[in-house]
Amino acid sequence: MLAQGDPAGAASQAMEAVAAAEYLEAPLMAAYGRMLAGQALATMGDRAEAIEQLEGAHSAYAEVGAAHYQDQAARLLRRLGQAVPRRRGSTGEGVLAMLSNREIEVLELVASGRTNRDIAAELYLSVRTVDRHVSRIYQKLGVSSRAAAASVFERARA
Repeated sequence: MLAQGDPAGAASQAMEAVAAAEYLEAPLMAAYGRMLAGQALATMGDRAEAIEQLEGAHSAYAEVGAAHYQDQAARLLRRLGQAVPRRRGSTGEGVLAMLSNREIEVLELVASGRTNRDIAAELYLSVRTVDRHVSRIYQKLGVSSRAAAASVFERARA
């Protein structure tokens, strides 16, 4: 519904899904519903409620160790101006330890197949800034392509 331009309907359905998932004791599904509700509420302009739902999702994902989804919720919270501490334990060791938090964030998006223009839009940066981050990531990791950087990233996270 959100993609169809009905954020109120999407928020309502997402909250119904959260209630059903909580009743069934399905924490991952409840967290996913909260994340969708947060996105819909943010689209509607209800920032406070969006933050509440996204923080709930972020916490639930942390409890069950769903790092990828926890990071997604954190990115959505940051877009709303919320300070969310970065997880360093899973990506801060080994070869990725030499990267800054922002470089890790950019590298994660590179590894997911996004273009520099897409990354710039998602992180509210200029394309030139993203270009510089990608260049520094290549230097620090000793690679020369997006595919090689993504491969190093995926191996380091495993």
